[in-house]
Amino acid sequence: MIFLLLASTPTLEAPRPPVLPDAVRAVIDQAVSSGDAPAVAAVVRFAIAAHPAARAEIETIHRAFLEARAEAERTRQAERRAELARSSPLDHWEGQAELGAVRATGSSDHLGLFASLSGKREGIAWSHRLDGRIEIQESNGIRTVDRASGRWQPRRQLDPRTYAYGLAQFERDPLVSVAARYTAAVGAGYRLVGERNLQVEIEGGPAFRHTDVRAGEPFGSIAGRASLDLTWRVAPRVSLKQTGTLFIDRDNGNGHAVTSLDTRLLGPFSMRLSYDVRYEEDVLRGIDRLDTTSRATLIVGF
Repeated sequence: MIFLLLASTPTLEAPRPPVLPDAVRAVIDQAVSSGDAPAVAAVVRFAIAAHPAARAEIETIHRAFLEARAEAERTRQAERRAELARSSPLDHWEGQAELGAVRATGSSDHLGLFASLSGKREGIAWSHRLDGRIEIQESNGIRTVDRASGRWQPRRQLDPRTYAYGLAQFERDPLVSVAARYTAAVGAGYRLVGERNLQVEIEGGPAFRHTDVRAGEPFGSIAGRASLDLTWRVAPRVSLKQTGTLFIDRDNGNGHAVTSLDTRLLGPFSMRLSYDVRYEEDVLRGIDRLDTTSRATLIVGF
């Protein structure tokens, strides 16, 4: 009798593990196939909120995506290091040329020309930056702007955020009595933000400067140098950039800052709207000058 009673008692089945709905899984798979990590993270977050019982399954999919992405990045970095090790110093350069001009006639005769060229090479541990600029402007036959500058900056990466740098720079601005100014500097830099759409770097260190003036004896000085470099990718085709450099010593100081908005047009061509600020101070020669320039220029990348 007891045997019949036990035999007639229904057996309790073990609870089945929660299953992620096919529609939700399809959305997650679509995000994963796009390779967009922020999009995958957002889809995963909402999927867990809507189906908390399937949290473990969703997190397993997300973890597998992150691991595959990390492995692909490690492979890409290894291939790039191998390629850089085989290449010559003249390979793997990229840069841009910036050109602008303005011409006005009539009640006033005005001519302005601007050109700059910059290049950058990223190596395994070392990177190099080259920059050159020329600015000329005449109003009614009088030269109001006459500047030229060139810069070479090698960098040695110490860790993912910190680097050491050297700097060799030439400047010419006779309208503020600088016939030629040569600068040699060393220092350290730190990347405050290194996100995909936002990068911020600061630098600082000592500098030695030799200045040839138009009227007077050449002189040398020890200065401190500080700089800021910010790039914010506002939209896929629009970037906001802010660069600034300041030199200060006992009797002299000068700085240069540029705020620019770059919009990609077609292929290698971009349009730049920029606001340029220059400051020059020399107590001994009585110079205290602040100049600003707004311009629109065409950029060609290479």
